Amino acid sequence: MNVYSLLRLFGKVKNRRLRMAGLWLFHVTGRRYLGVFLDPVQACNLRCRMCYFSGEEIKRNHLPPLDVNDLAQMADALFHRAVKVQIGCGAEPTLYPELVRVVKICKGKGVPYVSLTTNGKLLTSDLLERLVKEGLDELTLSAHGLMRDTYESLMVRSSYDDFLRVLRDVTLLKQRYPLFKLRVNYTVNEDNWQDLKCFGKVFAEVPLDIVQVRPIQDIGDSEYRNFSLDAIVEHYDEVFLPLSAYCKEHGIVCLYPLVDHLKTLSEEAPNEALSVQEFTYCYVYPGCCWREDFRFREEDFEKYCRRKKVGRRIWHSIWTVGGHSSRKEETTRALNYKIR
Repeated sequence: MNVYSLLRLFGKVKNRRLRMAGLWLFHVTGRRYLGVFLDPVQACNLRCRMCYFSGEEIKRNHLPPLDVNDLAQMADALFHRAVKVQIGCGAEPTLYPELVRVVKICKGKGVPYVSLTTNGKLLTSDLLERLVKEGLDELTLSAHGLMRDTYESLMVRSSYDDFLRVLRDVTLLKQRYPLFKLRVNYTVNEDNWQDLKCFGKVFAEVPLDIVQVRPIQDIGDSEYRNFSLDAIVEHYDEVFLPLSAYCKEHGIVCLYPLVDHLKTLSEEAPNEALSVQEFTYCYVYPGCCWREDFRFREEDFEKYCRRKKVGRRIWHSIWTVGGHSSRKEETTRALNYKIR
């Protein structure tokens, strides 16, 4: 399944009512529409300055890792309605000793697209190949600098050499598994936007499939506090237009913000009707599966939805006043980038 084609199609539907109507149809016909975001641990081996793990007080409960048997039960209850499972959201999944089994569980439930997001420091070539053999569809590397100084300055405790090593490992692995995809996530700020000019040089010999450039946002307590996007807006054409052109030339899916998206990030968002994301976003982490009142040991997704009248809520939201999502909502909660 090409989830990026689905994103392109979904992005073309601007009317909120049409989006909700499509979601309702998927819901009542038993189709997959959930995006599951899984953090099997709540810890990280790095202290990236833009991340809450760099704060003096980490705003996360120090919970033990997710029990793999609990995960299997969660998968039984929920994953049959998932179109994608992303392993690694805010924490570092390679710290989890049962990572290969996680992928196996996801694929055992028929999840079409399984992605792993990691800083790559602990990702060995052996572990990567075992993950791919179990069905991992995509590896997403977090990189907040493309030059050594920027990379290691913003990603504290990291090693630029490890980053290059993972790129080499993936390059060799994709020769044997050509359908396996490599993605790079880049959070752009006023201290690293110039590194994007070196994109073509860094990835010239790397079979990159997807790159996403997201503007920095305040996601909680972190060491880095400069959330200004003024310099990025000012130099937008000299950075993003060449990046988009390079990706188009090399067949790379490029997800990046438009100037209008950058400008609206500072706007206040009005209260809106329930959005698609509120029904499709499922966060799973130690101590919680999706929602606090979801009793995954006793009920599955369908029983929960009947108990909570989810289908009725989706149907009613179609007719709620407000045919279009707010500009702020579209920027921050859904597609805050252009897909090329």
